[in-house]
Amino acid sequence: MNKLLTTLCVMTHCVKDQNGHSVVPSAPSTRMVELIISKFFENTNVKPEEVQIIVGFDKRINRQIDEQYHQNLEGLSSNYPNYKVLVNLSNSIEAIVTATQNFLNVIFSVETETYTIWEHDRPAIRPFDFRSVIEEMKVNKSINYIRFNEFYNNNERYPNLVENGHNPSDKIPLIPTYRWSNTPHICRTSTFKNWFSTFVYPTHNEGGFVEGPLCELLSFYIEKMGMEETVKRFGTFVYGNWNDEPLHVHLNGNSFM
Repeated sequence: MNKLLTTLCVMTHCVKDQNGHSVVPSAPSTRMVELIISKFFENTNVKPEEVQIIVGFDKRINRQIDEQYHQNLEGLSSNYPNYKVLVNLSNSIEAIVTATQNFLNVIFSVETETYTIWEHDRPAIRPFDFRSVIEEMKVNKSINYIRFNEFYNNNERYPNLVENGHNPSDKIPLIPTYRWSNTPHICRTSTFKNWFSTFVYPTHNEGGFVEGPLCELLSFYIEKMGMEETVKRFGTFVYGNWNDEPLHVHLNGNSFM
């Protein structure tokens, strides 16, 4: 397992709400997950045989659409040499709880030095040197988390980047950030398991899921010791230079057909 470069983690679900509506209308088709995986390899300079792929399925008990979606997800194993489906089984329809459980289950199953999250409705849209990112994280312990931005690398849409902030790498372009996001990113596995995960709890604050409590944690550190020291300790960055274009786009799984 350790010879693999990273673990690509794709979280997915086909949850129905109280009114019986599917949150992912494309389910039980796997078209959306297939698109995300294929676009990832199309736009990065790594190969499927070099990467472990884990699809984390947030599954509901005794629901036919979930059973069919699970079966279809398992069927994708013939397309990739290092592919598996990890199921988080629940009766609950409270996504704040079950999606967080699903995320943690997947990350705690990772055996590679880093894991790479790529949400099931955010295809990569332009090439970037992902191999250099992985290689730099192996040797540069100042970097724990690198997000791949959905928006231009500036503070016009969501202010969270430190303009002219210190980049601890002379190999890859990085901008410090004081926000955590579940959107596509790469993270040092040991750091998340041994440190970040201990602060994750079910909450609707700051958007909930994993990013909510971790953003609250970052805000606490900033209040106590300032932004520069907080970013230095957490090692959180966004990939690219200032004003670089987005690396992925949000399809919105709630409407993807």
